[in-house]
Order: sequence, then structure tokens, then C-alpha cells
Amino acid sequence: KYEWVIWLRSDTLMMGPHPPLRLFSQDRVWIPGGLEYHGVNDRLALMPKKLAGLYLGRWAALLDGRLWTYYGSSMNVEMLLKAHLKFHNVSLGFYPRTSALARCQKFCGPFPNGRLAGYTMRRKWEHV
Repeated sequence: KYEWVIWLRSDTLMMGPHPPLRLFSQDRVWIPGGLEYHGVNDRLALMPKKLAGLYLGRWAALLDGRLWTYYGSSMNVEMLLKAHLKFHNVSLGFYPRTSALARCQKFCGPFPNGRLAGYTMRRKWEHV
């Protein structure tokens, strides 16, 4: 029924509208640029349904042992995601970020002071 799957962390705050789906090709997983930490940004991903199982399959690969064929002991989660997608020959596309993490104490996203068009980052002392 659905053609696209969006993965995002539960602490993600959308700072602006997500780009329209019609702008994305269905031959790759689309990731917001930035925050790669020598790997792939794992905070949000847009993917065609046919690639969702591969993108979301890291846990299954850990449980059945496949992950250990490409995991390095010094990898962070972004590096592991990159290795996992490369192992499965998944192509990546990148687009400008329109989100940030809502749990941050200071600057958290691509916008100065965490602000864009009236949005404000959620702080510990603010109400949700």
C-alpha cells in the first residue's frame, strides 16, 4: 500500500517541512546531510519500501551473526550503519537537513540558536 518508509528517532524535532517525496528517486536510501561522524547520519532516513528491510535490518544482522562480517570494534553507530548499507549494496542520496534533536542543551541542528520560522528547540526547563 505504501511506497515510502521514513525512519526517525523519537527525539527528532522537525524544524521545517520535509521535502516532497516526488523529488526523491526510489533507487536509494535518502539521508539528511551532516552529522555523519565518519559514517551515515542515523537520525532520519527516507527509503523506498523495497529497501526498508535492508536499512532496518541491523538488529536482525546482529542477532543472526551476519553483522560480525563487517563490524569493526572501533565503529560508532554511524560507521556501523554505513558498513551495513555498503555490505548490502544500498546506494545513498543526501538532502539538506530540516530536523534536529530535541534533547540537546545547546545548538542542535543546522539553524542558529535552534530556531527557524517560529520553532524552538525543546529545553529541559520548557514545557512540551
